[in-house]
Amino acid sequence: MVRREDHIHYHALFGNMLPNEMAAMLNDVWVSPDYYLVAVPRYKRTSKRRQRLYCQECECEVLKHIPKKPVDK
Repeated sequence: MVRREDHIHYHALFGNMLPNEMAAMLNDVWVSPDYYLVAVPRYKRTSKRRQRLYCQECECEVLKHIPKKPVDK
């Protein structure tokens, strides 16, 4: 889950690429030949306290603003 602003920047850099497509492009263009970037799928953990919000362009889940808890003084 990422902030909405970060998600918008992701699309500006990578369009609607999937993680494995993004890794392949980064390897071809940016990563030193001494290294190789790999996108490895992982178990997706869901949080029940947050409401889900989806990007209208790619339908990825993005983090919705959550109000901060009041601090006791």
